[in-house]
Amino acid sequence: MNKTPQDIAELLEKHQQGNCTPREELLLTQWLNKVQEPVTDLISESEKTKLKTEMLSFIERSVIGSEEKTKVKAINWQMAAWLSAAAVIILISILTFFNQDHKATTSAINYVVKKAGTGELVAIRLPDSSLIYLSAGSSIKFPERFEELSRDVYLEGEAFFSVTRHTDKPFIVHAGALHTRVLGTRFKVISYKSLPHIDVQVEEGKVQVSDKFKVLRQLKLNETLNYEKQTGDFVAGISSNIAISDFARGHIWFKNASFDELKLRIRNYYGYNLHTKAEAIINGRFTADLYITQPVSAFMSKFSSVYGKSYTIKGKEIIIR
Repeated sequence: MNKTPQDIAELLEKHQQGNCTPREELLLTQWLNKVQEPVTDLISESEKTKLKTEMLSFIERSVIGSEEKTKVKAINWQMAAWLSAAAVIILISILTFFNQDHKATTSAINYVVKKAGTGELVAIRLPDSSLIYLSAGSSIKFPERFEELSRDVYLEGEAFFSVTRHTDKPFIVHAGALHTRVLGTRFKVISYKSLPHIDVQVEEGKVQVSDKFKVLRQLKLNETLNYEKQTGDFVAGISSNIAISDFARGHIWFKNASFDELKLRIRNYYGYNLHTKAEAIINGRFTADLYITQPVSAFMSKFSSVYGKSYTIKGKEIIIR
């Protein structure tokens, strides 16, 4: 549906107030690049250049940001008089622009949501031929068709990504407070709402990890990043236990995990609830691997032998003593 003069006027007003979403900033920037000469002649070349630079800088940051509405400081237009004097011309020019070949930009985005239930591993082929292996108890959201500027997906849980290379369209995984940006590579992201941290692990290539404020680190082969949600602190490290071939078979490895994470993984992979009153277990850290194809008893037998604990299984409840 085409924009009306009222729509455009409201968009300009939102921008002046600093309330534009990333998509709306993109529309304004595209218009500025396309608008007819009589309008752009109303401001100097230096002002146009500065405005374009600031807008494009905002959009670049927003590509790494979330899909949610983001408030930013209003750009210093230095042209309040221009906005009032040229309002009618601007509206006509913008309407001409929106009536051209920009339906994909202005139309609503249709999203696809995929989920992996308890004990499931779901393989998903994206519109750009990238492949996602979605771990048990996780979900992923992505558009039916990727936009021109980027390929954005939204993860809750754990997934391994094998991304088709596209140098002109970065692939961005939004997971909680972190945004992992790649052009084409293989990596894993772990971001459960119930856990206090987010992990990024790289098997191949290079990724850029950011929060909403800044770029945190560029990671390459076998490098990892652990991000604490509450403080924003992070630690980078090395791991040799990253392989999409293992993950695709339902085999995951976790290191130095809390008891809460252990409980989460047992519930997601096997559908059992883990309990204990032992302080050493509750406050402990655990390194282990899970196989989605094995029964929970196989994991618990290995766990009890390594950590010297006994356990009982009653229905769907596991008690560690």
